[in-house]
Amino acid sequence: MRQMMKLAIAGVVSLLVLTTGCFRQETLHSLYISPCGGVRWMIVEKDVRSDASGEEAQRNEEQRWLAQTRNGDHPVAEAFRALGPSSVTWRIVRDTRPFVVVTEAEFGGIDELGQSFLDQLGMRGQSELATADGGFRWTLTVFPSEDQPESADDSPVTHLLVDAAESYCIIVEEGRFIDAVGFDLSEGSTVARPAERKEYPKDGTPLVFSLTWRIADEGGAGGETVGFSSPV
Repeated sequence: MRQMMKLAIAGVVSLLVLTTGCFRQETLHSLYISPCGGVRWMIVEKDVRSDASGEEAQRNEEQRWLAQTRNGDHPVAEAFRALGPSSVTWRIVRDTRPFVVVTEAEFGGIDELGQSFLDQLGMRGQSELATADGGFRWTLTVFPSEDQPESADDSPVTHLLVDAAESYCIIVEEGRFIDAVGFDLSEGSTVARPAERKEYPKDGTPLVFSLTWRIADEGGAGGETVGFSSPV
């Protein structure tokens, strides 16, 4: 089951429960896609508080976590760094209980991000970005494996996985999505969220996700595009 959960959302979203320490919090993930496929991933850790037993234990645990976060050494930032971003930034929005922290990372391409995620989790697969239908199509293909290395669970990237698929959304900065596999589209097809899967591939069949987006011209005419080029 654990392997299937990873396969279902690997590279972008997950149904796997993985929390940091003994804390309660709400975590929201927003991945903003630029017209040519670059990604800015924002994570909001909201209403963070320790659930340790006793007020003193809670306070001590929270102060350790807060000091770590101020230095940018908190688990989310470390997870981002493991994926090879061009930058990682963070800010503490609320520094009293319950805490709120926003951490962001920029990546050159959603294809590179997806491949790094797979590699960090020790999973076999491909993440590709190509021009298609007058826009761009990102495809993530994950191949099932019975000998998944347990060491993948030790990767800092696991801190980017939470239990609720609805905690993740992929948003186009311009234009709209025109096709999606494994995602549900909303808000005028500008937002994609992972679709619920009741069944998973069997007999070695790969699991495939894809998103295709297109940018309308300045006049807003549907189906027309401007200025596309393959990302470097």
